[in-house]
Amino acid sequence: MSYPAEHPEHRRLAKQKIVRSARRLFNRRGFDTVSIDDVMADAGLTHGSFYSYLESKGDLYAEAVTQI
Repeated sequence: MSYPAEHPEHRRLAKQKIVRSARRLFNRRGFDTVSIDDVMADAGLTHGSFYSYLESKGDLYAEAVTQI
């Protein structure tokens, strides 16, 4: 299966959306009470796609707190 030319840009934007959602939810509710399902729903994406962008919730947290 081939991917469209904008595929890398689409992936970058989707990951950016996930990280923004995570940062917002972690700030409001804290790391322990926010699930990957919560983040992905807030980002408008499916839970199953999470692991194609990040390896773990810890990795997501690290990106969320280091990005401006």
